[in-house]
Amino acid sequence: MPLKGKQLVVYPCKTLWMALNFAPNHNPHIPQRLKTLMLWQKWEKLNHLEERLKAIEGGEDYAFANLEELFLVPNIITPPKFKVSDFDTYKGTTCPMNHLKMYCRKMGAYAKDEEPLIHFFQESLTGVAVTWYTNLEPSRVHSWRDLMVAFVKQYQYNSDMASDRMQL
Repeated sequence: MPLKGKQLVVYPCKTLWMALNFAPNHNPHIPQRLKTLMLWQKWEKLNHLEERLKAIEGGEDYAFANLEELFLVPNIITPPKFKVSDFDTYKGTTCPMNHLKMYCRKMGAYAKDEEPLIHFFQESLTGVAVTWYTNLEPSRVHSWRDLMVAFVKQYQYNSDMASDRMQL
């Protein structure tokens, strides 16, 4: 039997332990609030375990469930025997226009097709510049021109800060 206090019902340890571990809904000595709390805690624990299992299994409720959302250029077809050129990688600290000129010269054979230009631009970036590229919204880049404008706008401050001979 429980020991009754002023407003609190205190249960001996053995009775409480048994109540928690064996069918709390069917034990008449447990108040309804405690039963509800115990069921809620078990539900939260089960829900947490399900979330972890989904994460391990790669469930659809997590980021990157739809791989097509990851591509800046969806459905790109790489030309046969295409080999990515060795690029001088851009780190975000030099003139963006010079980098674009060098990139376009190396990718000159693909100048007519904008999709490879956009897709393989990431290969010429490193550090914060590649982070910038991966965070671009695909809805904002519809052409090679859009990407060039966004790139120059992002890193224009490097050109503005560079000293020329007259300033030195």
